[in-house]
Amino acid sequence: MTQETALTADPTLPLLQSAKQIFRRAGEPSRLVGREAEHRAIRQFLTRHVVQNRPGSLYISGQPGTGKTASLTGIYHTMVRDFKRSASPIKLVVINCMTVENPKQFYGRLADVIVGKPVAAKDALKVLEALFLNPQRKTHYLVTLDEIDSLLTRDQDILYRLFEWPTLPGSRLTLIGIANALDLTDRFLPRLKAKQCMPELINFNPYQVADIVAIVTDRLHEVNRQVLGGPDAAHGKEDGHDSGTECDAELVAPLTRLRLDETPLLIQDAAVELCARKVAAATGDLRKALDICRQAVELAEQEYLKRSEPEPGVSTKAASTSASPAEPKREEPEAMVEPVKRGRGRPKKDTKPPTLTPSPPPATAVAPAWALPAKPVITMLHMHKVLQSAFGTPTVTKIRSLTFHQKLVLCTAALHATESRRTTATAALTSGRLYESYVDRCRRTGTVTALTRTEFFDLANTLDAFGLLTIAASRNELSRRVTLAVQMSELTHAVADVPLLKDMMAR
Repeated sequence: MTQETALTADPTLPLLQSAKQIFRRAGEPSRLVGREAEHRAIRQFLTRHVVQNRPGSLYISGQPGTGKTASLTGIYHTMVRDFKRSASPIKLVVINCMTVENPKQFYGRLADVIVGKPVAAKDALKVLEALFLNPQRKTHYLVTLDEIDSLLTRDQDILYRLFEWPTLPGSRLTLIGIANALDLTDRFLPRLKAKQCMPELINFNPYQVADIVAIVTDRLHEVNRQVLGGPDAAHGKEDGHDSGTECDAELVAPLTRLRLDETPLLIQDAAVELCARKVAAATGDLRKALDICRQAVELAEQEYLKRSEPEPGVSTKAASTSASPAEPKREEPEAMVEPVKRGRGRPKKDTKPPTLTPSPPPATAVAPAWALPAKPVITMLHMHKVLQSAFGTPTVTKIRSLTFHQKLVLCTAALHATESRRTTATAALTSGRLYESYVDRCRRTGTVTALTRTEFFDLANTLDAFGLLTIAASRNELSRRVTLAVQMSELTHAVADVPLLKDMMAR
């Protein structure tokens, strides 16, 4: 197999930069991966009710991070042409109801968005009914309400009216509501069934391991396409939809004629699967998986930049010439690549990129190869570090499951251990002294009532059984020696979400 002519360049940093953007929560993927059944059901609903101009309503449920909003947004982009072919013009309105401070303000907010200018609050409901319930109007309104459960009120008047509008004669409204609760319509809106206004229901289950692996892997392929080019370089734009991911063009030499299928992905396969298994076992929240991948990329980027820095007092030129002093000088192919001056940091604005000349290299010459990593940049080691920080060790998980008073006792013992390391005058910690310190901590808060001594000793024995405290045997219960059996860093990490304990450990 003949080698293809390629430019000598190291795209590692641009790959890392592009990956950071793609794994951000706000970064929209260029295509939808997984959720085929849910996407098919949503497309069928939109075709039946919006494209064919038959008003209706849909309720999409699912836990946070299961892809509800992202899926609907992606489907809207891919169905632009279908919407344009509809017999009636379609006006799409998307509102996150969390941004509405009070449900009473919702009608005004919706009217403002549709009309395009402020509408008086007292007139908002009449304006909306004139728009949605006028058979003479040609426009079909597709209203999407994310976090629709934010509109729950005592009598649920707003939600009842919203789901009733699409069923009324002459309606021009198709409504899609999104929320977490699977039983929102049954529990809070039981009269919808009697009124024959029940919306169609689609539920998004938590992501499984295979789903997360497929989505992360697809985004890694997209990183290669965007940075390294190739026949699929334009894949990031479908139906005029740009993924919005950019990398620093000044750092990328003209990258051409690269076999993308032979290029390793940025993250090791085993590391991707480890991340997927951890997230699927915890919550199935895809956003968590993307955050973890982004943090792993950032960790690898920091290591790469640190390795790229020249040693103090050694110039870049000197470092390159002294790297292999015994190696004889190679003869470069004539008229192949123009030299580029490289220095620390980014090239100057007027620096011209290397250009290929039409003169082919001699038959005996070997074309320079890509300086691509032979293996993934981000390994199991990077992923393990990030996962340990995100989910903690088994000890951290165990501490997080404790009650507040159990955590407070551990923090009290930890502070005593810190004090004993600072000065030899600190007496050994006993059960009696630990209880006194615990009571003092409760009193300082002004809001926490201390447990009785009997309750405290039962609690301490439980912590000993969990392996978080070590309590020595003694006939006198107050004289039992107590030792903290966890790392200070693990305890600090485990109580970081409890402000009072976090402040206590920070002192």
